[in-house]
Amino acid sequence: MTPEQMRDRAVDVFNKQKMLCSQAIVTAGLEFIGEENPKSAIRAAGGYAAGLGFCGDTCSCLVAAMAIIGDLFGRADPEEIEDGRMGPTARIMYKRFREMIEEMRGTIMCSGASKTNWLDPEDVKAFKVDGRRERCGEIVGRTAEILGHLIIETLGEEELALLQDEEA
Repeated sequence: MTPEQMRDRAVDVFNKQKMLCSQAIVTAGLEFIGEENPKSAIRAAGGYAAGLGFCGDTCSCLVAAMAIIGDLFGRADPEEIEDGRMGPTARIMYKRFREMIEEMRGTIMCSGASKTNWLDPEDVKAFKVDGRRERCGEIVGRTAEILGHLIIETLGEEELALLQDEEA
C-alpha cells in the first residue's frame, strides 16, 4: 500500500462505509502497517471523533494519526522499550497536520474546520446531509496520506515491508 492508497482507503472507509473520521484514519493506518486484527483499536478510535468525544475540540484525524504512531513506536507493557522515534515522529505529524489543516480550514479545532456545533443535535444532523461531512473527507484523506509518507520516511520502505510481512 502506498500513502496515496492509504489516503484512498481512509476516504473510502469514511465516505462509503460511513465510519467516523478517527476510525477511518485508524483503519487505513493499521492496514498500512500490517496489523492483522485492528477491530478493537478501530472501536476505541470512535471516542476520538468529532473533536474528541464529539465536543468539537482538536481534529480527531490528528488524534487518530497519533494513535497509529503510538502503535508503531510505543510500548504495551513495562518490559518493552519505547522506540525513540515516537516523540520526533509525533512532533513532525503534528506540524505537518497543523500546516495542512490551517491552510485548508484555518483552524485545528474540529468545530471550526467542520463548521459544526457538535453539541447541537440539529447541526449534527445537518452536517451529515449538507456537504460538510464530504468536506471532512478531504481532511481524512490528506491526513492519511501525510501519515503514510511520514511512516515511510521514519521506518524506511524495507522496515515497513518487513513489518507488513510479519503481520501477513
